[in-house]
Amino acid sequence: MLPQWLIPLLSVLLAGCSGPTKSVRLHTGHREPIVLTARGDDAAPVELDEDHFVEAVEALARSVRPSIRPQET
Repeated sequence: MLPQWLIPLLSVLLAGCSGPTKSVRLHTGHREPIVLTARGDDAAPVELDEDHFVEAVEALARSVRPSIRPQET
């Protein structure tokens, strides 16, 4: 028979050593939840110069609708 302290210890070790979830489920309330799954291990950081970064952010900012009730700061 296992000692009583060993069962919680094994539970913590099994939970702590399990791999992280590599997907995110977004519940928007409008449609079915959107599930985003991380790519495999072949994904790597990409070098991006400042000009291309600014262009990308500007393009994305134009496509975003402003919030009806922005947070007050």
